[in-house]
Amino acid sequence: MVVSQSQLTLHGKPLYIGPAGWSYQDAKGIVYPDAGSKFDVLAYVSQFFNTLEVNVSFYRFPTRKMSDSWVRRVADPDHFLFTYKLNQRFTHQRADGYSHQDVREFKDGIQPAADARMLGALLAQFPWSFRYNNEAIDYLKGIKQDFAEYPVAVEVRHRSWEQPEAAGQLRDLGLNLCTVDQPQIASNIRPLDVTTGPIAYVRLHGRNQEKWFAEDIESWERYDYFYPQDQLDEVSQHVRKLAESADRIFVIANNHYKGQGAANALQLRHMLTEQPVDVPPTMVQHYPMLSRIARTPVPPRQQQQQLF
Repeated sequence: MVVSQSQLTLHGKPLYIGPAGWSYQDAKGIVYPDAGSKFDVLAYVSQFFNTLEVNVSFYRFPTRKMSDSWVRRVADPDHFLFTYKLNQRFTHQRADGYSHQDVREFKDGIQPAADARMLGALLAQFPWSFRYNNEAIDYLKGIKQDFAEYPVAVEVRHRSWEQPEAAGQLRDLGLNLCTVDQPQIASNIRPLDVTTGPIAYVRLHGRNQEKWFAEDIESWERYDYFYPQDQLDEVSQHVRKLAESADRIFVIANNHYKGQGAANALQLRHMLTEQPVDVPPTMVQHYPMLSRIARTPVPPRQQQQQLF
């Protein structure tokens, strides 16, 4: 059975809510059934979310074959958009620079999603070390020029970007500010009720302050966090404020460990739309609070095909 997502809206604007990534080892048996290697996780998870952020593109350049497979397997393509993270070569390996061939290769890999009108935005996620200064603005000018045909959301994490002129320069460049919810350490940027373009893009990283800058830990430990109801209230108010000045809204939950982001995304969808949500049956077992907002659970969609 395939869930028809229908168009979600907030203040009359298209609203897309989902987790970052869709296939994690620690999510098996929680977000989706632990049903073997031929179980199509994407086809299943896309029944419950109308957007998913592609994370693998940060670590390796996606190929046409990969993107074409993802597009074909989405449960309800008429109401679904992918967002793609730019590869780390463009955001984290700046000292080495990137080539025109890198740009061409990345664009070629995402073209099937663009052709299918299922590419919602590119996310240029920069590290905390990327500070607001003239050099950073010049670098962003290059990103805008090289990826001008796509909506680009820029994620910055350092508090230097809170200066009002920073938002103004992003607006002048035609770049969309991605606001982040992260641990409130003194040097971290706070969630800003500011849009610099037609897209509002919100990413939830969790508030695991103890592990955020810790060394010698597994990467997932930074994102091991479940937002309680009072903090979800804060996030929903923030999203509603951004929606007032945006044409399209994306909310991506990156606190992915053991499906916590997926659960929080479903809760936020319910809060923002004031409608019950379809919940994977296995998630209700691990997150009982979801039973209060769930419609009748949907049986798993068994896709017996290779991933790509």
